[in-house]
This record gives sequence, structure tokens and C-alpha cells, in this order.
Amino acid sequence: MLTWQAIVTVVTFISVIFLLITEWLHFMIAAFLGSALALMLAHHSKIDTVKNILSDVDWSTLIFFMCIFVIISGLEKTGVIASMSGLLAILLGKNIAVASIVLLFFVGLVSSVVPNIPLVVAMVPLLKQYVVNVGLAGSEILSPDFAGQLPEIVLPLFYAMMFGATLGGNGTLVGASSNIVAAGVAEQYGKRISFKKFLSYGIPVMILQLVVAAIYVILRFLIW
Repeated sequence: MLTWQAIVTVVTFISVIFLLITEWLHFMIAAFLGSALALMLAHHSKIDTVKNILSDVDWSTLIFFMCIFVIISGLEKTGVIASMSGLLAILLGKNIAVASIVLLFFVGLVSSVVPNIPLVVAMVPLLKQYVVNVGLAGSEILSPDFAGQLPEIVLPLFYAMMFGATLGGNGTLVGASSNIVAAGVAEQYGKRISFKKFLSYGIPVMILQLVVAAIYVILRFLIW
């Protein structure tokens, strides 16, 4: 039989998921409320102390991601991303086929050393600026409030970017959020995963996955 603590926990979890899906509240507020209720429940039911729960949080990983997002935002605000999009326009022009494959492998390599979440955050405005610069889309897509559909001709670029960012993160220990979190948890339990050890397994897997993704993009978007 379920205890009242278990029932309250399940209800809290379902409520937070409901708020995230319906967007009745901002996702940060919904997550904060869920966390606060969970801590109150743990404290009131004496499951564990708030101090012990907070000490189990992997703060170093959270701070790492905060710093990465600050760096990415700095690159965007200082115009570095806009300059890079201009360089893409010069090097690749309107050749979507070549641009997609180059982008897939380039983003894949970068994603192996930069966590994929902040990388995608940086690449989306860069790609939007690029397709505007080469005349494949209107400037309205650069608006933060843009909610329309991108031109079908530029979709291979965004799919290639997503494949590269997702699969490239498998190459190194710092390439994906899950890698960093898993390494942090493993270290807490005395099982440290070294960068070199992960690299020996990750790089071959990453290369194979990027090649398969490139074949898929070519067949799915550029030939059929």
C-alpha cells in the first residue's frame, strides 16, 4: 500500500509535468515549485535533511553549464556569431548540399569538446543569419518572436546541425551533458572516468555515427 509521502510525491511530479506541458507557468517557476515541494516533503516526513539533499547535488556540473551559457551569450552579444555566419556565406554560398555535410562534421567535431546544449543555442542564430545572408530566407526569421516555418530548402542545414551536435557529443567526456553528469556521479562513488579512457571508446563511435548521419541526410534531403 502506498504511503501518503509516496502519493504526494507522485502528485507533485505529475503536477510539474502538467505545468511544463501546458506552459501555464514559466518552466523555471514550475521546476522551482516542484523542487521546493519535494524538499518540504523530505523535511516534513524526515526522509532526509535538506542539507544532505543539497549536498548530493552535483554543483560543479551545474556551475560548468552556467559558465558555458555565459560564454555563448557573450559570443552572440559581441557579434562573433554574426561574423561567423558571414564567413559561412562567403565559403559555402548557396550550396545547401555541401553546406549540410560540412556543417554536420564541423558541428560534430566542435560538439566533442563543447557540450551540445549550449552549442545548439549558439548555432541556431548563426544558421538563421547565414540563410538570411545568402538570400534563402527573409530577415523575419531573425526575430526572437518568430514562430513560423523555415523554408524547406534550408531544413537540411538544421537537421545536419542537430545530428552533428547530438552525435558529436559522444566523442569525449565533456561533449554531452549526460557524459558530464554521469562522470560526476561516478566520481562521487569513487569510480573516476578519465578523459583519455572515455576518448578511446568515444571517438570511433562518434566517427561511425557521423558517417551514418551524413548518408541519411544525403539520401533523405538531398536526393529523394
